[in-house]
Amino acid sequence: MIVKEVSIHNSKLLELISELDRGLAINDGEEHGFYNQFNGLEELSKVFVGYIDDQAIACGGYIMINEKTAELIRMFVNHCYRGKKYGEKLLRQIEEEIVESGVDELILETGIKQIAAVEIYTRNGFRRISNYGPYIGKELSLCYTKSLKGDL
Repeated sequence: MIVKEVSIHNSKLLELISELDRGLAINDGEEHGFYNQFNGLEELSKVFVGYIDDQAIACGGYIMINEKTAELIRMFVNHCYRGKKYGEKLLRQIEEEIVESGVDELILETGIKQIAAVEIYTRNGFRRISNYGPYIGKELSLCYTKSLKGDL
């Protein structure tokens, strides 16, 4: 898989995001409106798409929270390509990019029903933390952190 930084207007990215949002709407149920408000692409500091033979199969990006902390968002791998470690490869490349920016900590929120995502994050050094910001008190949210100091 080749990972490329893209514009938030990239058509392949928008196709992946549309597929991601359809799945989240099902998983989030009645809470989807609440969670969806935090999924805008305009806030992204950088966004990436993973390609296999010109086929866009994965995406992810991050938002700079402050000069030392970034939030990972919009991580997604097309269903046909899951179970092949493409999500982990994308995650590592985003982490490398973030470290080069001087960031020490990466945080994220995922849904309690996103079992595969939780497995990837915990397998890759993320640890569960109390829900932060808008996710405080949200039972469907799971929040994680990873120190990037010397980890990559």
